[in-house]
Amino acid sequence: MRVQAHVRAAGLIVALLLMSCTSSAQPASPSTQSSGSNPPAAPKRISIAILGELPAFWDDINPAGGTVPGIGQFEGLASSGLTVADQQEARYPQLAEAVPSTENGLWQVFPDGRMETTWRIREGARWHDGQPFTSEDLAFTATVGQDDEMTVFRNGACDLVESVETPDARTVTVAWKRPYIRADTMFSVGSAGFAPPLPKHILEEPFTQNKATFTELAFWTTEFVGSGAFKLREWAAGSHVLLDAFPDYVLGRPKIDQIEVRFIPDPSTLLANVLAGIIDLTFSRSVSIEQAVPVRDQWLDGKMIAHIDGWTMMYPQLRSPTPSSLGDPQFRRALISTIDRQQLADTLTAGLAPIADSIIAPVQPEYRSVEPSIVRYSYDPNRAAQLLEGMGLTKGADGTYHDAANQRISVEIRTTTNDANQKATLAVADYLQRAGIGAEPVVIPVARLQDREYRSTYPGLELVNQPHGVDGFEDLLHSSAAPLPERNYRAPKSSRNRGAYMNPEYDALMERYKTTIPLQERMQVLGQLLHQQTDLQLVMGVFYTADAIMMANRLTDAPPATTWNAHEWDVTS
Repeated sequence: MRVQAHVRAAGLIVALLLMSCTSSAQPASPSTQSSGSNPPAAPKRISIAILGELPAFWDDINPAGGTVPGIGQFEGLASSGLTVADQQEARYPQLAEAVPSTENGLWQVFPDGRMETTWRIREGARWHDGQPFTSEDLAFTATVGQDDEMTVFRNGACDLVESVETPDARTVTVAWKRPYIRADTMFSVGSAGFAPPLPKHILEEPFTQNKATFTELAFWTTEFVGSGAFKLREWAAGSHVLLDAFPDYVLGRPKIDQIEVRFIPDPSTLLANVLAGIIDLTFSRSVSIEQAVPVRDQWLDGKMIAHIDGWTMMYPQLRSPTPSSLGDPQFRRALISTIDRQQLADTLTAGLAPIADSIIAPVQPEYRSVEPSIVRYSYDPNRAAQLLEGMGLTKGADGTYHDAANQRISVEIRTTTNDANQKATLAVADYLQRAGIGAEPVVIPVARLQDREYRSTYPGLELVNQPHGVDGFEDLLHSSAAPLPERNYRAPKSSRNRGAYMNPEYDALMERYKTTIPLQERMQVLGQLLHQQTDLQLVMGVFYTADAIMMANRLTDAPPATTWNAHEWDVTS
């Protein structure tokens, strides 16, 4: 403190001396006056709000095995992959010079069914610590992704990889055992990619020495070194993350100098910060449309953007359900028939989104091919009653259904603190109760969001919001994603099989879908999977989610709910 005081005092004396000298000197020329009167530009800073606390820089490191709202967008600020998908899911080169395709010769499919994909890394690509980003990093990433002990990094697609060759520091070629429809997304960040790049020079030694503690390294939080447009300055657990522009980013230095990402677990507090001018942008699933509309009408310095960001759906517990009747497809069909999903969609999305009969939405290009395969259940309480009674369930004197042992049928419905999810859960519980099915809505406490066992052993239904379309479809309900006790309740993509569905025939069909390159044949397999999902109500769609993104007017070139082009974002003041 004394040293700082002496420095400030010395600076003041020097400034006064300079002022004295200037006053006694001859007037400066107009050109000198002009250049001396331009102060340095103020740093460009923005603040982003995320609902809840981030467990790490990557979603895969979440100890709960679930997904924190907006973490996928956060990943894209500090991490870059070889390619990236924009807001329309079009793929662009990022750290690579080009996206592999059959047209440019970087994606080759051989007569025997094997494939090769090749990427050329951009010259000058670097990690945040200044080390070159090389093909050796990608070979190391593939090694981690194929290691059976590294469950959180495991991806079924890695099992299709035959070899990874690195002919030079900037070239990597992956040989595939068989076709895979998303081979071009390897070494990419976010839900639309897999095997995001890892820095070999930092992580190879701890990976080799102790795999069991690999995900506990400070690297994933306070010592993170990425390859994205922004680099870590400060990780304050329970509070915020501070990111600085990475001056050596291969696509150019970001226009924004600093980004603060604040952890705000309460939506009302988050919106109060928006109105106060503290927050410039919210990530997806932070606030509901219903919450955001009143703020939109008051916030003169910003706007609300409605963005279809996924589907609100329920995972039934299928490993050890309570009540046991939940394991019967007839019971699940009855449940979905008791819910007026259209009314829910109209109320909670302001009529901006339709009901969700499947993960593939009507506006998506695949829908026309698979529409006949989707089994729909309309709001029909009478039909629901017939299904329940057909199972031998009878209504007791209390007006609720009982099983053959006269045990009251009641279903727990869990959800997160997200406002729309809570309201949807309460509404679903009300519909079930009206139909004579006991229902207990439970909001998962913030303190238990990272509790893997608690999150994986819910007894009834878990209502969540998840990615929709083909990006959210891959490995949906695959056995490899089931968070089982013997896996310590962790598995790659465990958020896509929360209820632990296990079916070898279904798995085989999903693997066939992932390896069928001809589009028409692939759509046929997609239709078969959707038929199973919807007919058996293995995942129970409620409505497509219209997400409210709050964005300050001063923030430009930032599409909602994505950070794929964060280096191009700018502010006008």
